[in-house]
Amino acid sequence: MMENLEQIREVISTHGKLIASIKDKIEIMKRHDSAYDPGRGVESIHFEHGNINVTYDDSCYGYSASSWFSFPLSYLVLTDEELKERVLKDKEDREKLKMQEEEMREIKDTQEKEQREREQYAKLKEKFGN
Repeated sequence: MMENLEQIREVISTHGKLIASIKDKIEIMKRHDSAYDPGRGVESIHFEHGNINVTYDDSCYGYSASSWFSFPLSYLVLTDEELKERVLKDKEDREKLKMQEEEMREIKDTQEKEQREREQYAKLKEKFGN
């Protein structure tokens, strides 16, 4: 029984070290990308499908009481400099994707507007002739 108790203490100790390591990585990430800023503090951390999911209190931003972000488990083994580079690259990729989506939305909106104008022109031409 004492052996089981020691195993439990070891797991708890290891878990505490893991959580501390995750919080350290979050501090590094938030310096380079506000998407990783846990607002008023981390509420919970859980693991799912190779990702670390972080729920945090973001009421200081005027939003709902909690929000979340996630990042790959592999970030934990990166050096601080590697993590910085990865976070900045991910941020750049996210911004590029957002710009591409906005461009595609603008193209679609323009095409829809042009189609409506062609339809309206055709109706007017039909109604009034040449």
